[in-house]
Amino acid sequence: MRTLLTTAATAAFCTAIVGMVAPAAAVDFPCRNIKVIAQANAGGSTDLGARMTSEMANKLGAKPKLQVVNMGAQGGAEAMAYLQDSKPDGCTLMYGHWNPTLLYITGRSKIHPAKDFEPVALISTSPRAIGAAKEVPYNNIAEMIDYVKANGSDSVVAGATLGATSHFEILLVAKAGGVKIKTVSYNHSRERLTALLANNIQLGDMGALAAGGYIKKGQLKALGVLAAKRSPALPDVPTAKEVGYDVQFALDHGFYAPKGTPKAVIDYYVDLFGKVTKDAGFIKKNQVKDVHMRFMPSGEYKAFLMKNFEELKAIAIDIGIYEGK
Repeated sequence: MRTLLTTAATAAFCTAIVGMVAPAAAVDFPCRNIKVIAQANAGGSTDLGARMTSEMANKLGAKPKLQVVNMGAQGGAEAMAYLQDSKPDGCTLMYGHWNPTLLYITGRSKIHPAKDFEPVALISTSPRAIGAAKEVPYNNIAEMIDYVKANGSDSVVAGATLGATSHFEILLVAKAGGVKIKTVSYNHSRERLTALLANNIQLGDMGALAAGGYIKKGQLKALGVLAAKRSPALPDVPTAKEVGYDVQFALDHGFYAPKGTPKAVIDYYVDLFGKVTKDAGFIKKNQVKDVHMRFMPSGEYKAFLMKNFEELKAIAIDIGIYEGK
């Protein structure tokens, strides 16, 4: 019996080890390390997500190991150009959210992420919320839209980085409500937050978790969460859909590879990142930051990118900022 148990334990251990390193054995990479380009400067959600995901992939047996490099210049266009010029051998990946799509839509990059790259896998989603200055007379998205209808498009001023995710969130809400909302450009989220706190602007996008502290202190209002269900970080704040406007927008982070990367390489990463998103510790660590797993393999991810591209393109055309082909 002891021999059988020992043999069984040894076999189980070997199986576990083989399962852990199986992705690394599937492809022979011509490089010592995989370069993961975070399409952002250090410190933001994209940088953090790239590092957390790469670290977990390495723990699960990725070989070669993944190493993160930040490329946030030109709003992330530098990272896209770098990936396009990289060899399609699996040694270079890019990690980003909707920024690649919006860079193409606004003409700041001629590279279409779903057509000119190989979408590898969607990893996670982090829902966004619409915040407001504490002085405003409305308390949710529906009331805000009614206020604009009654008082005119200049009655509410939103802060956003023009052409970026923060801008398109406001545009999506405005389109759903059938109104126009005046928007003032800010380069950074910190500038928008400062303006909101000072009531220099009335609206601005925010992460639900980041907004929580200001909401609890009564320094800001949260008008609504742009997600299918309420955020655990803001449990008392309704979704836009709950008040009559089915608007959803999140920072959906995923990986891209150069066009022409072999299917075997893509499959390797799909398998690897699929295991990352199933790791209980990784899931918990992300949930604390209001980031939730939303894994999609390559083909599904590409279709998801194209569907959302068409919606965002229509909005850009409507307001005259579409510069894509």
